[in-house]
Amino acid sequence: KSGGFAAATNTGPAFARPLNAMYLPESAQGFEGGVKALLFDGALRLNLAAYDYDYTNLQVNSLDNSSGVPVIRVNNAGAATVKGLEADFTLRLPQVQGLTIRGAANYNDAKYTDFLATCYIGQTIADGCNLLLNPSTGRYTGQQLAGERLVNAPEWTGSLGAAYSGPTAIDGVDWGMNIDTLYKSEYNPHPELHPGALQNDVAFLNAGVRVFSADRTWEVALIGRNLTEEFRVDVASNVPQTGLAARTGTALTGGLADLSGNVNRGREIMLQVTFRPF
Repeated sequence: KSGGFAAATNTGPAFARPLNAMYLPESAQGFEGGVKALLFDGALRLNLAAYDYDYTNLQVNSLDNSSGVPVIRVNNAGAATVKGLEADFTLRLPQVQGLTIRGAANYNDAKYTDFLATCYIGQTIADGCNLLLNPSTGRYTGQQLAGERLVNAPEWTGSLGAAYSGPTAIDGVDWGMNIDTLYKSEYNPHPELHPGALQNDVAFLNAGVRVFSADRTWEVALIGRNLTEEFRVDVASNVPQTGLAARTGTALTGGLADLSGNVNRGREIMLQVTFRPF
């Protein structure tokens, strides 16, 4: 990714600090490789891959309201490594025509190896905001996130599901159903890894049933998503004008800002009718 500058607000001069900052190009180098296999006379399709990448000047963004003006900042993490294993399979049993079992798993070890990040609002010295002392205020403004996981990077993700389709008692009319579970382990969606934004591991359940013509000219489907109604945040930030910025980088507690985030959709049940005239 190329570098550039982030002019995040129009409430002041375009190149006046702290309203604007330069950021460096992001680069990555590494490798990935894997194998693909078709086993048991084609009944099992299996894919396995490994990857290992080193990032330099990783570009990350965050919301900073320490100056009283909300500013979206683009910063460079010094370095990060992303490595792991991923696998997926599809199984069709000859004994049960129309049945498909599928699954996938990913182990992802994604960590900063060097990232001098800004502090979240209200972060104290004891909480790790102990770098980049501002001599004019006597407060620290930075934290070192080396060894911490990247934003929105769960260690484990996976899915497991099955689908079946077959004929009904009505000539020319078939039916089908599916069920899928999607899992991810805990992760933090906050750019400065605010501990209050940490999201617990979760499993989402989707399912559906459908009736359709054998020539696929029409279909009626009942589709359910997130049936167990689990909620997780995928983007988190500080709420502007909250918290006590003057306590950031000091020994004083009680200055934490409120947090906001984008949450996934809740339970959805949909009726879908499809007609293909040609």
